[in-house]
Amino acid sequence: MSVSDIIDTCDQSHIPDGFNNMHQLTFGNYVYILENPKNWDKLGLGMDRKTFCTELSHVNRIRNEVMHFSPDQIKAEDLKRLHDVSRMFETLRATGAF
Repeated sequence: MSVSDIIDTCDQSHIPDGFNNMHQLTFGNYVYILENPKNWDKLGLGMDRKTFCTELSHVNRIRNEVMHFSPDQIKAEDLKRLHDVSRMFETLRATGAF
């Protein structure tokens, strides 16, 4: 997936102003980009897009709570979700998906 693919297929409100490099994207941008079926299909992961993006959305929420110094302790179910998503990425990597 290229920068031009993202610009051509995404609502501009979901990518940073002046976007021209993948390093400018936030985790939330990744979620929005992958929710687009055209972008998702280019990855060829053979997974359900909605399920994958739902999990990424949960990870993004947890990430934002941690990075924005929420005073609440991380919940056990959130920690489990992070471990599960981490294992999913490990499996994808091991199978050569990326």
